Amino acid sequence: MAKEGEIQYPSSPLVKYLNVLAVGLTIAGVVLDAALPILQQVGKNKQAKSGLEKAIGMTIFFTLIRTVPRLFSQTKKLRAQLQAGVE
Repeated sequence: MAKEGEIQYPSSPLVKYLNVLAVGLTIAGVVLDAALPILQQVGKNKQAKSGLEKAIGMTIFFTLIRTVPRLFSQTKKLRAQLQAGVE
């Protein structure tokens, strides 16, 4: 029971859906964050790629290294949100 003047955390189904939506959007953002640099490097024309194969490969590699842990943590968070029971 909340004391007078104390704000309780709202636990309505709408708030639960919004939490799940927020985590889902974060996952989509992480995927886009990884996809854009990779697509930029892969989409370069042949002339731009000549001599830059190693740099392009390293960009893709480091982008994946940076994003995969974030993606796993957000997926774990989404599973926890869904298991908490959105009614």
